[in-house]
Amino acid sequence: MPDTSWKPDLSQLNGPKYLSLVRALREGVRRGDLAPGARLPTVRDLAWRLGVTPGTVARAYQVATQEGLLEAAVGRGTFVAT
Repeated sequence: MPDTSWKPDLSQLNGPKYLSLVRALREGVRRGDLAPGARLPTVRDLAWRLGVTPGTVARAYQVATQEGLLEAAVGRGTFVAT
């Protein structure tokens, strides 16, 4: 499955950037922009696209995974939970 080209706009969200990204992930899933099973960009790729550190994206992915919003598979990537 190819990477999604999803790139959220975090400029309108307040608070820590990683929490803004978690909110954007939730909203993307709710709106259907991120379909179940969709592969998300790698941490480094999304960090570069958003102009944030890889640690920010990794933390957001970790929180979203703990919430059950995302699923991570070592060596395969991060996906929207099905």
